[in-house]
Amino acid sequence: TLGAADAQRLIDAAFSLGPRAYLVVLLAENTGARVGEVAKIEVDDLDERNHTIRLHLQKKKADHAEWRRVHPALFAEVRYCMGKLVIESGPLFPGRKGKARYATTRLLQGDYYTAARKAGINIAAPASLERAHGKGIHALRHFRGSWLADSGADMATVKTQLGHRSINTSLVYLAASRIKDHVKSLPGV
Repeated sequence: TLGAADAQRLIDAAFSLGPRAYLVVLLAENTGARVGEVAKIEVDDLDERNHTIRLHLQKKKADHAEWRRVHPALFAEVRYCMGKLVIESGPLFPGRKGKARYATTRLLQGDYYTAARKAGINIAAPASLERAHGKGIHALRHFRGSWLADSGADMATVKTQLGHRSINTSLVYLAASRIKDHVKSLPGV
């Protein structure tokens, strides 16, 4: 996954590209949401008083909404972007006029890839891994899970924050965190 230094470079690069790219990266990184879930966030989904954002989760059988707790400072950045984008109501990422209500996931992924290239992050999948996803926008979701596990969050919190159905899915982040700790303890590392 992305490391903390990569994530910060990505945020800085997205900020320099403009408010939409910055907002995409901030929301994806701070909520652990999938790109389609980020695309559907509306102004009414922001609850600054409770420090939560409502996500419309994409499940296989039915969509449902879920509130995710985020750091209170995120809302100042969201308000800044909304002011620059002149968004007062409706979707944070509106679609083209007369077309779809929401921006396409492809558009938001494009913002991410542009920021990643500008940040110097290798976004290609390793050639040795036939089915790897590379470091696309979904890497921000993995960064969130890894960050939570590394910070000592319990697996129930990781499960809730990433919207996993099963805690077994969340255990991947704990295993990755333990491997990092083990590698750091090796002599000469």
